Amino acid sequence: MSFPVFPAIPLFQQAQLFIIGLLFAFAGCESQHNGVIDVLTQPPTIVSASVTPSAVLTDSMNIGPFQLPEDILTIILTASVKVGASPSTVGYTLFQDRRLQPLTEGELNNLGVSPDIFASDSIFTGAVTFQINRSFIGNLTLELVPQSSDGIIGTSFLQTIEIQRFNHPPVLSNLQAPDTVRISLQSFVISVQASDPDGAPDIASVTRQTPSGLILNLNDSGTNGDAVAGDGIYTEVVDLDSSTPLGSYSFVFRALDQSNATSNTILHTIIVLQ
Repeated sequence: MSFPVFPAIPLFQQAQLFIIGLLFAFAGCESQHNGVIDVLTQPPTIVSASVTPSAVLTDSMNIGPFQLPEDILTIILTASVKVGASPSTVGYTLFQDRRLQPLTEGELNNLGVSPDIFASDSIFTGAVTFQINRSFIGNLTLELVPQSSDGIIGTSFLQTIEIQRFNHPPVLSNLQAPDTVRISLQSFVISVQASDPDGAPDIASVTRQTPSGLILNLNDSGTNGDAVAGDGIYTEVVDLDSSTPLGSYSFVFRALDQSNATSNTILHTIIVLQ
């Protein structure tokens, strides 16, 4: 039996075939490698965000009959965030200073649970509740941070929350009081006009302080010598008796509002004669 004889392949052609073979081998490896490369997850992005209210006037908040600087006020904000990619969470942190403990922190929800409206619509909403003293005035910062299901954190959104107090102190004027009185009169009337830029209901008291430090209230209730209730004229009937020492008495009149802000003071001296 005879076999066909093939002509010998020149060396340079053998080299070409070897290189072509290597290229096919590399191409096959690259194709296999590309099949297992993971696509990097993009961080979630905030498309829009809103926080209401962004300013809080604590003078409008009453938790008792009087507004006291030490009152603890509970404030509720509503935060809503729309994200471009669906994150697993949107967290919030409220702080005055990052070096201090935050006032509150938590997560918004996209479950359709109030205040969120629709579930799984890429809009996360929640109530941010915190407490401050009424005496606090200044800015807080609310930070909203989206995070993907695999832990990638997106760019945060910062909102300034302004805590305001626009309280104005009351004003006293037009004091009506005698300069001298006689014990035989037995009593006399004192009145003073009181006003408040924040409204008459903001006036907590109008008082007369005696030389011994005793604090006595004037009234605008239409009683105890007051002619008309609610007209802003506060009145007191001062009783005298035979045991009252003769001499000069200096009295200090002042008003106090619901936030404990003090008015201007009026000093008046009355001489008691026989």
